[in-house]
Amino acid sequence: MDICRVDLDELANAFPDRARSPEDSIPPLLKTFGTWLNGEPWELVGAFDLSVKWSDYYFPGGEHFYDDFALFIRFPEGSAAGFWLPDQTEIKNAPIVLLDSEGQFETLAANLESVLAGIALGTIPRFATEFETPDGLALRNELSSVLSSALGVENLDSLASKTDDLPDFPGWAEAEGDRYEAEIAAHPEFQALASLLDKYRPTGGNAWETQGFDVSWAGDCFEVMIHDYGPKPFAEDRLVIPHLANIRTEAANKTPGLGLWHGAMFSLSGDGSMEIRPNYLYEPEFHNRQPSTEDYRSDQNLYPKVARRIPDWLRQKLQAD
Repeated sequence: MDICRVDLDELANAFPDRARSPEDSIPPLLKTFGTWLNGEPWELVGAFDLSVKWSDYYFPGGEHFYDDFALFIRFPEGSAAGFWLPDQTEIKNAPIVLLDSEGQFETLAANLESVLAGIALGTIPRFATEFETPDGLALRNELSSVLSSALGVENLDSLASKTDDLPDFPGWAEAEGDRYEAEIAAHPEFQALASLLDKYRPTGGNAWETQGFDVSWAGDCFEVMIHDYGPKPFAEDRLVIPHLANIRTEAANKTPGLGLWHGAMFSLSGDGSMEIRPNYLYEPEFHNRQPSTEDYRSDQNLYPKVARRIPDWLRQKLQAD
């Protein structure tokens, strides 16, 4: 049986600087929970991990809100949960929200105390599946004792039942996604791209019919591949560079600390609309010339990513001799 492995130092990377105190890089109660969870059977405690998880793909434009989340729970199918920190919300008052891999959103609990109490008592369905076995129930009782001692309460029922006045996170995420898509539709650079690429537009006229393009970019190393039964070189790549360059730098200017994306997928729909999914976190795939260390350093020097948003693969390139 797999066991949970929790790296508290690594988990600190989930938290923006404004959510950390001088004494602790993560909330003390989360540290208590992580210490208890480490080494316990993975399936019996609810089949989730305490691990940094941020995907910019949960909703359109999500990359611009990287500093408004501290996602510290990762589910095996790709969903994540953690603190939502809008409008300078303090960590002690921040609700715990779920960003589902299928595009659904949910406010799970009013704060960290409530979500951990709900996990221990089995009142939050998202965590309750495997926890209901006899061995799982024993672990839940053990966790309840650990949390009760840490919080100085006799029982956790009042914390777990605290569900009044939960913020409408689903409504916020959907509204922000809609707003971003409207901005893209009205953006002159995307409109220019759509005009340049019109001959590649699917002829059915349907929004769900799309032609996709993959962009890889680091420093002076740039390439575009078109989706055509697999990625293939795109003859007009030099025509789209100025427009994509403006889109790329505009996003970095809009959200300090976000940095420049090194990969993106953009698509042209049959109705003429465009969509872009930038990749700030994962190593891009180059099919032709491979970028040098200096290419990545150049991008980082121009538009620095905050430290917690620099993935290991990029950190190694930036620190290479």
